[in-house]
This record gives sequence, C-alpha cells and structure tokens, in this order.
Amino acid sequence: MVCNPKFSVIVPTFNRADAVQRAVESLLAQTYANLEILVIDDGSTDATAQVLQPYRDRIRYFYQKNGGVCAARNAGLRLATGAWVGFLDSDDEWTPRKLTAHVEAIRSNPEIIAHIVNASIEFPGRAALDYFKTRHFRVKPNGMATKAALPWVAGHGLWSLIPCVVSRETVQKVGWFDETLSLHEDLDFLLRVATIGPWGASPEVAAKFVRREEPEHLSLTGRAFGKVREDEEQMLKVLERFRTTHNLNGSCRRAINRRMGECYFRLALHYREQRPRREFRISLRQSLAHNVTLRHIFKCLLISLPANNGLRLYRRWSGMEPICRN
Repeated sequence: MVCNPKFSVIVPTFNRADAVQRAVESLLAQTYANLEILVIDDGSTDATAQVLQPYRDRIRYFYQKNGGVCAARNAGLRLATGAWVGFLDSDDEWTPRKLTAHVEAIRSNPEIIAHIVNASIEFPGRAALDYFKTRHFRVKPNGMATKAALPWVAGHGLWSLIPCVVSRETVQKVGWFDETLSLHEDLDFLLRVATIGPWGASPEVAAKFVRREEPEHLSLTGRAFGKVREDEEQMLKVLERFRTTHNLNGSCRRAINRRMGECYFRLALHYREQRPRREFRISLRQSLAHNVTLRHIFKCLLISLPANNGLRLYRRWSGMEPICRN
C-alpha cells in the first residue's frame, strides 16, 4: 500500500475567469502536498488564461478547442499521473483538509477504490446546506467502507464528482466520460465506478459547492419547464442504459428503479403545475411503478389531490427536501 499516494486534481473550465482563481487557490491551500493540479481550459474566450498566469509554476495548464466538460475531463485523465484522481469544477472549492481526509480513509481502508467526503452547498444570502443531509445520507463518525456503493450513488443521489476521489486504476477499468452526454455525465461515470469495488465515506465537510441561484425546492419555482423535462429525461436515459447493460443484484436494481421513480415524480410534479393532465397521469404512474416506498407513495398522493390543495401541501412538506442539483 502507498502511504502517501499522489493525487491528480482535474479542473475543467470555460469562461470562468471570475471564479477559477478561487478554485485553484483552494487546491494550493491543501494540507496534503502530494498532488498535481491540471487545469483544462476548454476554449475560454475571456481572461481565464491571464488570470491563471501567476499560477503556471504550480499548476499544469492546458488549452484546448471547446469540446464540453466531458472532453475537458477526459483530457485531464489522459494527462494525469497520480494514483488517485479528483475533480473540481472551476466555480467550486475544496477546504484545506480535503485531500488529507481522503488519505486518512485510504490508509485505514486500503481496499476502497473511491472515497467521498461531505460538502456544504452555498447560495447567496442564505444559510449553507449540508450535502449529505440533502441526500438523507448518514455516515459513521469514523467513516465506513461498503461493498454496495451503487445504492449510495443511485439511491441517495451521491453522484457529484466534487466530493469524490477515485483510484486511477478504477478509471482505467470503467472508461472515461461519455462525451455524447450533455447532462448527467457525472452520474453515468460514478455508476460505473460503483460496480468495481468498495467505497469509503467520511462525514467531514471538506468541499464547497458555490451556487449563484436560489436553492430549488419541489415547488416548481426553480427551473424552467423545458429545462426540467430535458434534465429528467436525460437522467432517465442514463439510468435505463445502465440498468440494461449491467447485471445488477436486487438491492442495486431497486436503487436504480427508485431513482428512476424520482425522475418520473419530478416530471409529474412539473406537469401538475403546467396542467397537461395526460402527461401528469402517465408520469405519476411510471413514478409509482418504479418506486413503491411509503414515503414516495405519500408524495404521489399529495400532488394528486384536487385543485391546488395537493401542491400547497406538498410545498409545505417538501420544505424539508430541498433539491440541489450538482
């Protein structure tokens, strides 16, 4: 076992001159020093290159023609030399102890092939949210490893790359990011990673999602309807493809089905407010067909109540369930 493994941290960026400096500074402030920082500039036309110029002796900066976030991350993977790989979006940040938290877990659980820490989700003018709490995910104070990581990713929605590190050997096994995907490429990637071996998790808040908009609740005040439909339909495609191309055991298949049920529920919720009744009924039936937990059935019953009573009750109840897409 390598006691002090090297980490390659990949930072894809595109026209984020106003934010990328903070992301890089958070990596340079790591208390664990054995890392390389790979900033992949995906064809920026703003001042990104100039902003990063003072850091060129401490980071590896690469410019490429614009190809999307998957192409940028794949470029970083081709260049990575570390035993472990991490990802940081250029408008987010890591706390100084993030890599230290990963290393402590890797040393204690050498069998894990990926590790995740907790994070804060920060919005302007509001109190920060706890990433694990928004996912209804609990972890023991001393961390834990599990052989059934897929329910973490699909069941709890832990598919953001920012809190994770993955062994480079695992990346080589599962393949790179699917450049045909414009949404949920992180989910697609981490679902594949979850099939390889055990993960570890630590409760330490060691990453920061920086959001520019208000947090979305399932009250339909957030995303535009067209964006919602595109978002959920793309996630359903990713989940269905994974379900049909992998031989899943019972608990893993249930986790995928429940996540698909949540997608159909969000579609039903948005159709409910937009008032296309046929689409609402179809989505609601699909939601219940995929997820038959009592909590989910209760949510479906609420939004099925006549007039606007159901939506009002659901808004009040779902105040405890903010949705924070990452």
